[in-house]
Amino acid sequence: FRPLTTVAIPGALSVGPYVLIAQHYAPAIRDFGDDHGGAFALAVIVCVLAAGLILEDFGSLLETKIDEGHYTAPPAATKDWEAYLALRLKDEVIGQRYLRTVLVRFKFELSMVPALFALTIGLSWIQGIFHVWNCTGIVLLCAFVLTLCWYMYSEAVTSAATLHRVRKAILAAPKHGAGLTIPD
Repeated sequence: FRPLTTVAIPGALSVGPYVLIAQHYAPAIRDFGDDHGGAFALAVIVCVLAAGLILEDFGSLLETKIDEGHYTAPPAATKDWEAYLALRLKDEVIGQRYLRTVLVRFKFELSMVPALFALTIGLSWIQGIFHVWNCTGIVLLCAFVLTLCWYMYSEAVTSAATLHRVRKAILAAPKHGAGLTIPD
């Protein structure tokens, strides 16, 4: 479910409009889809997953920028991250489970930012070809998608701060005898 959330959904949103655009400019693609539905669907799924993985990479770049801009002392955050990664767990801490949940949401938010931007461009292009909406409709639709893009970015910033706080709490756990050990 997690790869579906962080790869497939953003990939589908970013690729979807361009499938229609490609079919418009290259009728052979449309004909192939009509004649070989299963193979066409497989090709689209591969494109969706590839786009989702690329979007995840863009999300990682965005994550770096968020981390640089969010923390007042990036070296301290890096030191905490490295210490967190070095932890050895005897039993799972509740914070670990929560951290994984927030991380999935964070990766989704990061991937959705470029996906929604690509969707906006695709919808505008579709409007130019097919004139699906009236002028007000396309402006409102694009404004909505870009607002959603901004919201995802804002939520990603909040999630980054939450991840940092949870990692700090997990790092403090050995001091409280929570069954964690920090390697020498």
